[in-house]
Amino acid sequence: WGPRERTPAEVFDTAIVLLALASSGETSLIPKGREFLVRTQQSSGGWPETTRPSGSQSYAQHISTTAWATLALLATDGERQ
Repeated sequence: WGPRERTPAEVFDTAIVLLALASSGETSLIPKGREFLVRTQQSSGGWPETTRPSGSQSYAQHISTTAWATLALLATDGERQ
């Protein structure tokens, strides 16, 4: 999911949507979001930062985005439930 309709998916926005879906009990779209997060994870283990405007670089945002992605993956892991 992206920040607005018809915009490219971003890690932070996808993580927030996954957390909302998990808390609402709606699970049909969760696999799609999880797949995106797993696919975009960097070899270092983190995720690319989501910045506004997009395309900027910020180590603090890198850490924040990585934390949100990790939380979303943990919260939507059916094996952990």
